[in-house]
Amino acid sequence: MPENICDLADVPVRAFHGAKDELIPLEAEQSLVDALKACGGDVQFTIFPDVGHDVDAQQIYTSELYTWLLSHRRE
Repeated sequence: MPENICDLADVPVRAFHGAKDELIPLEAEQSLVDALKACGGDVQFTIFPDVGHDVDAQQIYTSELYTWLLSHRRE
């Protein structure tokens, strides 16, 4: 866990992970997400249950993602 994870608390994060990923364990990303949330971070984490390491772009780049992106502005 990075010691400075809370430095990202003001950065909205949208994370995606395939539950069957054999390269990067789901638990590794889940622990980062949990740590950032504990700092008060705005994190949305989507897990694709039947997907490995290569999540299909069509599953990620949806109108919901673009709406979420556009709802955040840097001040």
